[in-house]
Amino acid sequence: MATSQTPIDPSMWTIRFKHQKATILLFVDPLASLDIAKEDLLTTLNEIYSGGHFNGLPIPTHYSGIAFGVPIDRQDPSKGWVDLEIPETEVKAGAAGKKKVGGKGSVLNSSFKGAGLKDGAMVAFRFVTKGKDLDAEAMDEDEVDGQGHGYDVVIPSYDDDTLVEQSEKSRGQ
Repeated sequence: MATSQTPIDPSMWTIRFKHQKATILLFVDPLASLDIAKEDLLTTLNEIYSGGHFNGLPIPTHYSGIAFGVPIDRQDPSKGWVDLEIPETEVKAGAAGKKKVGGKGSVLNSSFKGAGLKDGAMVAFRFVTKGKDLDAEAMDEDEVDGQGHGYDVVIPSYDDDTLVEQSEKSRGQ
């Protein structure tokens, strides 16, 4: 992650962290821990929003209060978001039986590159505290997926721009 004291390295990626209509661009080391990215995002939020609230929600005091999500369909983020961190699960491993994948120590959860993301990726974030999803509580039930994960991201569309232009024309502006 690049902070104000960290020099920008050509190997760093730009990640677009999204929440509601806000997008925060941060430079990240693609091999750095996701926890470092959470720390830097938290630092950035606290520097910009010194009042302690962001989009009407209290900013967590620790990086563990931030969860990341990725689009279900990278080509159409309006389809929704799923957690970036993959929980530990058992899967069939052919004739050898079962093996565990995911979890805290998994390479899939260790970095943005390990999670299969690329430079310029969109990553949603939400605030959680002691098992409660603060974003999901602030959202309508139909905006939260079946697992209670509320990634509140507003993706602008061409239709939005067209509607604004049409309403301005109808008002004579």
